[in-house]
Amino acid sequence: NIPSTISNMELKSLLNSVNIPIVGEVKITASKINEKTHFAIVDFETEAIGESAIDSINLINIKDNNQVIQLNATKFIPDFYKLIQNTKNNIVIHNIPPEFSSYDLKQLFCQFGSILSYNIKQQNEKTIGYVMYSNEDEAKNAIVNTNEKYLGQCQIHVEYFVPVKERALGENSEVIIKSLPKTYGEVELEEFLTKITNSKVILKYTPSFRIDTRPQEINSNGQSAIFTCESEEIAQKVIDSVNKLGQKFDGVKEQVSAQFKLTKGMRAVMPVKLNDSQKPRAIIVHNIKKSSKPEDVKTFFLRYGQLECIESSIVNFKLVYTVVYAESRQKAILNAKKEETTLCFRLCDDEEQLLIIE
Repeated sequence: NIPSTISNMELKSLLNSVNIPIVGEVKITASKINEKTHFAIVDFETEAIGESAIDSINLINIKDNNQVIQLNATKFIPDFYKLIQNTKNNIVIHNIPPEFSSYDLKQLFCQFGSILSYNIKQQNEKTIGYVMYSNEDEAKNAIVNTNEKYLGQCQIHVEYFVPVKERALGENSEVIIKSLPKTYGEVELEEFLTKITNSKVILKYTPSFRIDTRPQEINSNGQSAIFTCESEEIAQKVIDSVNKLGQKFDGVKEQVSAQFKLTKGMRAVMPVKLNDSQKPRAIIVHNIKKSSKPEDVKTFFLRYGQLECIESSIVNFKLVYTVVYAESRQKAILNAKKEETTLCFRLCDDEEQLLIIE
């Protein structure tokens, strides 16, 4: 968690200033996960000195661009990124007291097994801890003995850590709500969801919030909330409840709306539903580039007959159009693929052609 503005010499001087006796030089390397932070591997004379140094480094805060960043040190672990993908020996601890340090986290969880890595992060004003054990039995033991226990006045929730890409697999329970007030945080969001669904909605992970940064003329003056529900059924209930409101919050220009969030690793399928009478008159069109305007697509397909409807959807992260003709679709099937390539402003990329499926 080294800020990218810190040099090798500055880091070495910092460690020396707090009596951390490193051996050799310090070389900072850019992180492959987060380009804003870097890491360094440093050597010590003995394992005991290294253990003591880790505890000391985890108490160091650095001020960078008016932001306070806490350094995070752990033992060097070969194949670290491979190990962290094993959800059965990694745990995450939610609702930790804000005054809890990385050292406190280690002292609490080392009694359940050999800790390879530990860390505390602040996310949306919440303190979350991460602990990696050397095997699955130790992680399970930690969860059994600490989940739902109290640290002071805070009841912690301890569970296996699930990488982001795996959270998105299987059923889709991740939701994005748009056009919420900028003042909303996790507490306000949970109260809002409980009110509109008439039931307690429990979020599996800390939600994230994104301010609308679009140009002023189309800016909602609000923010979006992204969160994961306990199941796809609950997520669907939340989406339906939000969209039934038809409500604008004070100071927000657009109605609040909700939909499933498409994330990396998720097979996103939102096909247009056709009734039996529409199917013989419909075509499914692939390979239209996202920059093509819907009105241009509609104008193009109108040349082959009167349209009953034309709708776009996302299938496996690609734009797909469903075109339903009032009568026959045959002209479009025979001519559209060839004639699209002659347009001055093509609907497809230069190397692509329309793919039409009956």
